[in-house]
Amino acid sequence: MDEYPDTREVSPYVGLTYDFSRDLLGYVSYSDIFQNQDQLDVNGRFLAPMKGVNIEAGLKAEWFGRKLLTTLAVFGAQQKGLATYAGTFTSGPRNGQYYYSATDAESKGVELEATGRIGRDTRVALGVTHLDLSVPSAHDNPWVPRTTVNLRIDGGVDALPGLKLGIGGRWQ
Repeated sequence: MDEYPDTREVSPYVGLTYDFSRDLLGYVSYSDIFQNQDQLDVNGRFLAPMKGVNIEAGLKAEWFGRKLLTTLAVFGAQQKGLATYAGTFTSGPRNGQYYYSATDAESKGVELEATGRIGRDTRVALGVTHLDLSVPSAHDNPWVPRTTVNLRIDGGVDALPGLKLGIGGRWQ
């Protein structure tokens, strides 16, 4: 079996923000993507690292005396060499394991998030992300969620000021 490749890469990130007002900020960002992959190809070798670019733009707004922060963002990414399911080994030491091929993919989406306080010690965060993923292959990466909802609530307990409790959940 091949050894996992020891690859290192510097990925640049550039961002720009602009204050439209005291409570409204706009931003744009660009970054390179470099990600090692631990999936094997049909020959049992690790796939090369996935490379690409990511671009995001959004608005952040504060409301009610800074008790609520909302974010609206749009994003897009181009990925070259993304591991995509290609089949199952049918014999040998990897019999029954999946193998993958490197595929180019594009994604774009939108994200909405609200974070704020309810009362003195309770914080709530709710986020919704929708993703459109286009993969030019017969296998459309079904394990990548297209819509995700995250909810988190945490707060303190008056009787024990050092104790904080929280709960969170994710639907996809």
